[in-house]
This record gives sequence, structure tokens and C-alpha cells, in this order.
Amino acid sequence: KEAEKLLLNGERNANTIIKKVNEVLNSEPLCKVQYVSCVHPDTLEDLTYIKDKALIAIACFIGTTRLIDNLLWGENI
Repeated sequence: KEAEKLLLNGERNANTIIKKVNEVLNSEPLCKVQYVSCVHPDTLEDLTYIKDKALIAIACFIGTTRLIDNLLWGENI
């Protein structure tokens, strides 16, 4: 939800989005973040700036349960 909120508010800097999502996840003591990434959904190349579309991918452990979430963002997705 944090990434979507940032995108809806106009944030397009991928590093800012990754940092803020990490902050939210790390605020939960049981959460152990594996990765938060922002990539182009067609090429999976890391993005520094979101121009038209992006895939925000997250993986973390809550206790022994691994959670994975992806957010596709942009036009014609």
C-alpha cells in the first residue's frame, strides 16, 4: 500500500519508493525483509525513475512465513 500511495501522490523516484517501503516493513519487529525492488515489468531491469510503468516487488518473512507481493503500475498494464 505504501508504494501505491507514493505513486498516486506523484512520486516517481524508484529509490525513494524503495526506501519508504523498507521503512514501513522494517517498522514491524517480526518482519525480515529479503528485498524491495522497482523494475521495468517487460525487461525486469532496475529502474531509477518510473516513466510509464513499473513492477514493485517485495519479499519478506513474518516469522517463518515467506510473503511475496507485487504491484504493477502504469499505463496499459
